[in-house]
Amino acid sequence: MSRTSHARASAAIAVVAVALLAAGLPARADVDPCADPERVPVRSHVHVIDGGDPFFEPFETVICRGDGVDWDNHGDRIHTVTHVTCNRADSRYDDCEFDSVFSLAPGTTFEHAFSARSGVFDYKCTIHGFTGRIVVLDDAGTLPDLTVTALAAHDTASPASKRLQATVANIGEATAAATKVSFQYRNADGSWVDIGEPKVTAINAGTSVQINQSWLVANKIGDFPVRVVIDPGRNQLESDEGNNELLETIPVWLPPGIAQGVALPEPP
Repeated sequence: MSRTSHARASAAIAVVAVALLAAGLPARADVDPCADPERVPVRSHVHVIDGGDPFFEPFETVICRGDGVDWDNHGDRIHTVTHVTCNRADSRYDDCEFDSVFSLAPGTTFEHAFSARSGVFDYKCTIHGFTGRIVVLDDAGTLPDLTVTALAAHDTASPASKRLQATVANIGEATAAATKVSFQYRNADGSWVDIGEPKVTAINAGTSVQINQSWLVANKIGDFPVRVVIDPGRNQLESDEGNNELLETIPVWLPPGIAQGVALPEPP
């Protein structure tokens, strides 16, 4: 575990211990609060504070898996509490942990129990755009660690496209929740251009999966840096947050005398 990640996890556990004490529950010094067999699920409260610019208070809440959170609307407007990965338009691509939709009217409360998985859950009010975060610690304090171990490009039946294949592994001690994988290439001007962002299902500890992404190369000539980032939104709480990216140079057909890394205009 890196120094930064260790500090983050330690700080999170410390916050949980304080929360348990505030709830009148024992937090033994020799036991991770989330793994203590004597603990019972607790409920944390997040207040929606209205005014000129509404906000969630506190912004970040750290809990154990199995605990619940209540969002209390103290304002005079309707708000929502919506996990940022929710896709109301098409549930086939949904990774929605919680969504109050439009039920959080003034003076009401929205409740959710985080019993299924651990991780970092960023959320927002879809009406006004302000955000918050719930950090759910795994039982016994174990964490996943996602990393990209390989990236290769394969020719396809069409010369206008390649098939990128990335290997994503979970080298941590806990199951990683479903997330996304971002594929990008760097253009000659230094900018990163999105290729695609496919979803990956939950990955058990000590296992890996292969992710495929089609890349249109009909208008590209040269050697292109291509990077793959697992969990680009940093929604997972991991033991090491610094190994989620892999960069490789992918050659695209290069006739003599043509400058490298040039993206030509799109064909008509």
